[in-house]
Amino acid sequence: MQTEETIIANLRKNYPNCLLIIISHRLAIFSQIDRIVLLHSDRAAEYGTHRQLMEDSELYATIYNLQQLAGDRDEE
Repeated sequence: MQTEETIIANLRKNYPNCLLIIISHRLAIFSQIDRIVLLHSDRAAEYGTHRQLMEDSELYATIYNLQQLAGDRDEE
């Protein structure tokens, strides 16, 4: 996870005014992203900030929480 955070920080620093498209199955890094598009069944299902999606998208919140639990188990 630290590597992903470092990559995001470097992209923001080196390309401050560029549109960057980041594709990842690991949602934890998206808390730092300005706008998220959640793809589901080959279409854009939802979009918003991490906070908005956690509040308004059952799918996003479920996936995020499951990944957080899996990460906690991996650290034990």
